[in-house]
Amino acid sequence: CSLFIPTIEAVKKVLNVENPPKPKKLIKGIKVYDEAGDKAMSKIMANAVKELSDCDIAIGTTAGIGRGGISVITDTYEITTTTDVYADLCEKDSEKLFQRSENGIEKALEIVLLLLNDDLDNIESFENIEITAIG
Repeated sequence: CSLFIPTIEAVKKVLNVENPPKPKKLIKGIKVYDEAGDKAMSKIMANAVKELSDCDIAIGTTAGIGRGGISVITDTYEITTTTDVYADLCEKDSEKLFQRSENGIEKALEIVLLLLNDDLDNIESFENIEITAIG
């Protein structure tokens, strides 16, 4: 399960996250974190999606300033990484933002496919990857 939740209010109301981390900036309600904040927030969002939907695989992503955060959570693993493309939501560079978004989708799907094929070794070879065993 994955949901598009760009605003801090939607994180609170839709995902039932009572106290999300304060963003560095809000642009018309849209949360803007730095890269470390994006990674932390993507993990919070994926956990909330998993809890709400009781799905097998939950994906949380968010991207403000930096490479953005991607988290894929199952009953067994919590995997967090970033895209491979730097962009800044505060700058007017739609091409860079599109490239980062496209890369994030591809990377999240690649992680899911590798998980489904029980290929943790390939996931571990990704740059900037954090894998935590759950349970």
